Amino acid sequence: MSALTVPTRTRPTTPTIERPALRLVEAPRPSRLAPTGPLQAWRRRAGALVLLVALLALGGRALLGGSSADVPTMAPVSAVTVVVQPGQTLWDIADVHTPAGVAPGTYVRQLAELNGVTNGALDAWQVLRLPAA
Repeated sequence: MSALTVPTRTRPTTPTIERPALRLVEAPRPSRLAPTGPLQAWRRRAGALVLLVALLALGGRALLGGSSADVPTMAPVSAVTVVVQPGQTLWDIADVHTPAGVAPGTYVRQLAELNGVTNGALDAWQVLRLPAA
């Protein structure tokens, strides 16, 4: 008897492709000092113009020969505020916050003038500025 032979399949060989080695190349960075396009140049000019206008506005009086003595001064205003509680009056607030040596009536008048209260009516949760001591 003859031996049974099974044909074997052979794989076709694939050609080897040589690939070049990968190289990392750093992209050039744009200069931060020079504008790279029309939009950036426009922004730079606009920023310089805004700075120039601000400087002229702040120092314009000195450039025109004015002095700081010509500017009227206002009485100092404290940054302290009080929130009016429901049912609270100017007298209640003055009772708590009147500085030593100041009459409560005087403090109530100052409090009303500073906050524009004309008829003494306060709204609940209204924020009042306190006069400087």
